[in-house]
Amino acid sequence: MHTWGQDPNTTPDQISRIAGEFSQARILMAHSLHGWWDDAIELARKFEHVYCELCAAHYTGGVIQKFVEAGIEDKVLYGSDLPWLDPMDIIDVWYPYDSTDEQDPPNRVRYRVIADLDADSVSSTSSPQPPVKPAG
Repeated sequence: MHTWGQDPNTTPDQISRIAGEFSQARILMAHSLHGWWDDAIELARKFEHVYCELCAAHYTGGVIQKFVEAGIEDKVLYGSDLPWLDPMDIIDVWYPYDSTDEQDPPNRVRYRVIADLDADSVSSTSSPQPPVKPAG
């Protein structure tokens, strides 16, 4: 579901109503209600079947940290908005985290994203290949 903060067609109340009504459907909030991060967190916590997605998160600093601090890192998925945005720009939102411990919450998101990006999924773009997971 395309969600962009302050879009009158996808408000947090509307998403909550839809999630409540369609409890068997997995709902991916594309852009995670961009700008309404707290509402996205609340919805991801409230509904087991509602997930956040990261395309365009690089426009706003600290989004991953906010999701991690809220404890929803396992409900955050990668999204690039390809062909409009470079997939590597989205991966860049993790570079402030210098831990290589796979169990650190930001890295659980990062490594899941990198594992999902194989060379074939990126090679058709002009983007460089995804970063290699640190050894250790």
